Amino acid sequence: MQRFSSGITKFPHRVDTERLGAFAFLFASIVCLFLGFYLNFWGVVESGFFEDHQIVMESFIVGRILKTERDGLFSAGGLPGLSGPDETPPDIENANYQFQYQAYRDSLPIRSFTPYLSQNGMQGILFGILDGILPFSNSDKLSIFYGLTSLLLATVLAVILEWFRREFGWTAAIFSLISVIVSQWMTVFGRNLWWSTWAFYLPMVILLLYLNKVRGASRLNLIRFGAIVFFAVFLKCCFNGFEYITTTLTMMTAPFVYFAVLEQLGWKEITAGMLTAAVSSILAILSSMTALCIQIGNVTGNFSDGVNHIFFSLLRRSYADPSLFPADYQASLTANPAEVVWIYLSGVYLDLKQWIPSTDPFIANYIFKIRYLYLIFLFCAASIILHFLLREKSNSFLRLRGQALIATLYLSFLAPLSWLVIFKAHSYVHTFMNNIIWQMPYTLFGFAVCGLAVRTALREIRKQHLEISSGGRSEPQIAP
Repeated sequence: MQRFSSGITKFPHRVDTERLGAFAFLFASIVCLFLGFYLNFWGVVESGFFEDHQIVMESFIVGRILKTERDGLFSAGGLPGLSGPDETPPDIENANYQFQYQAYRDSLPIRSFTPYLSQNGMQGILFGILDGILPFSNSDKLSIFYGLTSLLLATVLAVILEWFRREFGWTAAIFSLISVIVSQWMTVFGRNLWWSTWAFYLPMVILLLYLNKVRGASRLNLIRFGAIVFFAVFLKCCFNGFEYITTTLTMMTAPFVYFAVLEQLGWKEITAGMLTAAVSSILAILSSMTALCIQIGNVTGNFSDGVNHIFFSLLRRSYADPSLFPADYQASLTANPAEVVWIYLSGVYLDLKQWIPSTDPFIANYIFKIRYLYLIFLFCAASIILHFLLREKSNSFLRLRGQALIATLYLSFLAPLSWLVIFKAHSYVHTFMNNIIWQMPYTLFGFAVCGLAVRTALREIRKQHLEISSGGRSEPQIAP
């Protein structure tokens, strides 16, 4: 079995150069991403879309902060929800979200609170703590909360991008960085207090850092590996609940699959690692659900109310019998999974009309709107080209990394697909937001493959040019 490491050379000046390059790219990535998430600095989306997207859900966090200010950090079980100006509890289904922001900014009194029961709401607890200790006005604190959320997402993504740079070179990393910057869905989700989008990527990043530390999947201590998976998944569930959970879990395994292919692990080792991750993830989810049941029980007085709510929520988002639910759920529960998937394949990743106006309907709708189906074809083509470019290479170091990246790309496609199929009822309804899952992490790996394919093709062209100019003598190949 071959062993590989994300090499630091033995030469001190190269070590310094590598560290300087790593720091510079990491810092530049964080800054570029932060500006996009926090300010829509790159103008990827219209200002109204940026300001208002998912503001209703976000208001549940502001409502939680108001509740914390009045009654304490763990009042109402620490659950997120809506605060009201009078004794009549707010209606979760028809949220008066404007009041949450007005009451917080102007320090208005609240007299009621309605908890949202489907999420632990750790982000609301965190912001409640910060609200109590930061010596600023509430308007400034709200801006700080947006900034912190944006910074956390920028940081976890920058770690992934820096890993791309180390493994596959600058071109792959820059392609992937640009793909995040221009993604309209990453831009509008980036600073949202409710979604805390960084938490979706946290399990993947934690495993990536761990696998880098032990230098690959072949040297895993399964007990420690399982404990790390449990911790990472539990944190994710606490901070943004069970939303996109199948996507998050599949995304989390991407680094393991990459190293397993790179190191040519046997099926026994791969199965042991994947089973460990699966069992640890299930235990983490059950632990988070138990905590949620306790939180709900703190409000209603019955632990079983939490169990019933979770069971009901799971069924109405997937494949329950439509006759058991109100008429509002009929369409989503009877929807065809293939039709749901097609809706999201047609979803828009980027609309070039933001920068290039067009009055031609065909160009505006089918050329300038870059759809995810287009990207799938692009990534498939890039992976095929890269495969053939690397197939004949004598440099096994580069060839195996490319093959491992391609394998991980196709695994990562299962991450968004898993949510669209398993939770098709949820996806049928939430077409205004679920396109975000294509970035978890399919498009990240897809553009990394494109970058590596471009880099490899340019090197092949350069190599052939040198062979011609030197009379057939080829230059030695080097690793990325």
